[in-house]
Amino acid sequence: PYCSLLCSKAIKYYHLNLSYCPDGFDSWAGLALARSNRITDKLNQRDSRLTVETFVQKNTLPAVRCFKKALSLNKKHCYIVEKFGLFSYAIYSFASQVKKLPLLYKSKE
Repeated sequence: PYCSLLCSKAIKYYHLNLSYCPDGFDSWAGLALARSNRITDKLNQRDSRLTVETFVQKNTLPAVRCFKKALSLNKKHCYIVEKFGLFSYAIYSFASQVKKLPLLYKSKE
């Protein structure tokens, strides 16, 4: 909860900064890191109210877009490349668990 609150505030301020400077690498990188941190926290909590489809559409895709934009602005920033790789691995691991345990993560209809 505390980290989620901090991430939400950070995301808000990064969005505000991007409205002034849409090509700011630091803002895109910070936004990507804040979003990915919030997502990995949710993955670790195993929120039962969350369906897989909703989770991917609302959270994962925007974070990936932020990482890609940051890397398009600065391809040589090793820390962002590393964090994007770790984030991708976490999402892949989650998807692998969903595939193995479909009843645990069954979509709500």
